[in-house]
Amino acid sequence: MAFQHGLSGINAASKQLDAIGNNVANSSTVGFKGSRAEFADMFAVTFYGVAATQNGIGVNTTLIAQQFGQGNITTTGNQLDMAISGNGFFVMQNANGISYTRNGQFQIDREGYINNGGDYLMGWAVDDSTNPPTIQNGNLQPLRVDNSLLVPRPSDFGGLPINVQLNLDSRKNPIGTVPSYEFVAGSTTGTPFEQSGKVKLPDGNFVIVDPKGTPAPTAPTLGALFDAAGVNTGFLYNGNMFAFGDKLFSPTGPTVESPKTLLPAGDNQGLITADPEFVNSEKIQIGTTPNRYLVFTNDGSASTYDANGNKETPQLAVTDNFIWKDGEATKVYSSAKGVELAGGAAEVSFNPNDPKTYTSTTSLTAYDSLGNPIQVSVFQKKLGDGRWEVFATAKHADGSTVDLGTGQVAKSPYTALGNIQFSTDGKLINTGALNAASYTPPGGGAALNLKFDLGGTTQFGTNFAVNQIVQPGYASAVVTNMVIDKTGIVSAKYSNGQNKVIGQVVLANFANQQGLQSIGNNRWIETYASGTPTRNDPGSTNVGLIQSQALEDSNVDLTGELVNMITAQRYYQANAQTIKVHDQVLQSLMQMR
Repeated sequence: MAFQHGLSGINAASKQLDAIGNNVANSSTVGFKGSRAEFADMFAVTFYGVAATQNGIGVNTTLIAQQFGQGNITTTGNQLDMAISGNGFFVMQNANGISYTRNGQFQIDREGYINNGGDYLMGWAVDDSTNPPTIQNGNLQPLRVDNSLLVPRPSDFGGLPINVQLNLDSRKNPIGTVPSYEFVAGSTTGTPFEQSGKVKLPDGNFVIVDPKGTPAPTAPTLGALFDAAGVNTGFLYNGNMFAFGDKLFSPTGPTVESPKTLLPAGDNQGLITADPEFVNSEKIQIGTTPNRYLVFTNDGSASTYDANGNKETPQLAVTDNFIWKDGEATKVYSSAKGVELAGGAAEVSFNPNDPKTYTSTTSLTAYDSLGNPIQVSVFQKKLGDGRWEVFATAKHADGSTVDLGTGQVAKSPYTALGNIQFSTDGKLINTGALNAASYTPPGGGAALNLKFDLGGTTQFGTNFAVNQIVQPGYASAVVTNMVIDKTGIVSAKYSNGQNKVIGQVVLANFANQQGLQSIGNNRWIETYASGTPTRNDPGSTNVGLIQSQALEDSNVDLTGELVNMITAQRYYQANAQTIKVHDQVLQSLMQMR
């Protein structure tokens, strides 16, 4: 029997050395799980059982058991490397079926599939028809990155609004409106009052601005004030200053002026040595012998400059008020301060090119159905306490601008998107939902129906601030990077800054991991002993989390394996010694005479 003991021991030691050698060989294999040889003693059994004095007949190798303990995690910086921190296996698929692995060294093949060694990484699919896209738990599919251009999405996608959250400064004064002065043309017949051109004042009275009458001596005096019934009051107009044509009406009476043309910023009047502020500001020529200029600076003040375009020191006085024409509008300015005086020919209306006609503004980039960028500017005009008017324009790559209040080419007068109103605690009373007029942008894209949601906007006593701008559109783009979070959500990052969820990595676990059958290439397949796999999101029931840009090292302790190798060697030698001793005993027995 001693030969049986020694032989079985040598076989067991050999199995142990095989397991140790395999562990050592795979000590640098990513995701490898070490194994150990497990043994049990053997007895010869008869029908009557084992005799009390019977020895065992050696040892038997019962199992080469894999040890599924956690390996160390090493960061790699590779965007597709993944390590499982905790329980679970990646689910892989090839032509032969499903297998499982802890090796997270993944690549993208030419068709965009995430794979390891040609086996596809499986995960939950994504429903792109929802916004935001939703993970379809239970729909197991190979994870694939679409490397084609990201299809552009217009900023009216799905009827979603552009969310704009602002703080409007409650300390700002309302953008005032000047009284409305309506011109009434004279008739060819009738009384001198009826024949004369006149301006109807806000109080219903009239000021004669174009005296007529037959015969001429009966014509009213320029600036004469008539009541609402057309009766001369005997007084000249002495109310708020306003301009009409080339005449300036002021409390001191009407004065005929020569309208002055506003010289735009950037016009240096041919003066090489001109002061930069002179060149970069709007100005009016106020003298001819020699030329002198009144320059309006950005803060609203005015300074006099000499004929060479240099600021005069000391500043010279400009004694009279004057009028100047800016395009279609006629404005009255005070020579002393350079600010617009009360009164005028019409209401001060919104103009995106004139900051004095609105309180604050912000801008964003929207997109049409072809992904062409559109510069959208949103303007806020304070009307009174807690009341604001909102305007918006859209500027395109070809330079054209649309008034989003009308959907037409931008021109005066502009149409507001609507009004918003705040309570005394600075919060919106209405919803803040405003709809722009539908229009078709240039370039061949579909019609845009932009909506704005100002919900969350406040009116507090602090500076104007843009708290959030979110719009649903984007331009076309290519994939530049991949991002995988700890719950296994795989997202593609595009060159336009957008992220697109392409799926979620699924982790499988088993009731008996040691029941899995190893098939090589760091793969296992399920068996009856392992039980049916459960598949879950990383971080949920009985599975760990994903660590991206990292790999799980082999869990083999190389130092421990070398010590085990020495032990197994001694074990092998001891069993060989058993055989040797028994052989010597038999030799002695055979030599007996």
